[in-house]
Amino acid sequence: MTSAPVVVHRPSLSGGRRSAGGSGSSAAVAAVSALARLDELEKDLLARRDKAEREGWAGEIEGLNLTLALLRSKRDESQRMARRPAVDLGIPARRRPKESE
Repeated sequence: MTSAPVVVHRPSLSGGRRSAGGSGSSAAVAAVSALARLDELEKDLLARRDKAEREGWAGEIEGLNLTLALLRSKRDESQRMARRPAVDLGIPARRRPKESE
């Protein structure tokens, strides 16, 4: 019996791109799109796990189960973040240099 190599799959929320932050509204949009992406990734991982189970790839099943657990944890975290309101920190004011005596 031939077994598949053990591979840990680590889904990326942003497709490898990182954003530089922004306003609260864009953060909310990013959170919603991240949740949709996580749902899509979970569906794919479940299909891959089903195939691995049919083929008897124990190592692959273990890796996919770990990835699914991490993905679900990330989704829970993203849902918590989406519910939290954004905080406006404002623009910092320039400090005037102290006059020397």
